[in-house]
Amino acid sequence: MKAIVDGKLYNTETAERIFGFRRRYRGAEISWMPGYSWVDWHDIDLYKTKKGAYFELDKKRESITPVTEEVVKNVLQKLDTDKFIEIFGEVIEA
Repeated sequence: MKAIVDGKLYNTETAERIFGFRRRYRGAEISWMPGYSWVDWHDIDLYKTKKGAYFELDKKRESITPVTEEVVKNVLQKLDTDKFIEIFGEVIEA
């Protein structure tokens, strides 16, 4: 998939897929249960371009969104410590 965002091309075919996960979104409110809503899950893939930019592909929405390195670090810290270390290097042990 390809997308131009802010004048830059993001292409899943030439970028490296570095991680995949599922993100939960709040869906529509349940009409017979005020205050409760449906949950909608999206498969997300994180990519890194050859020039070092990061982006995520939302497979359900079929959309590409550029993200910062900090966003990628935050996701990997929470979901895959080994992948974080593989990409960003060793972390000082507490």
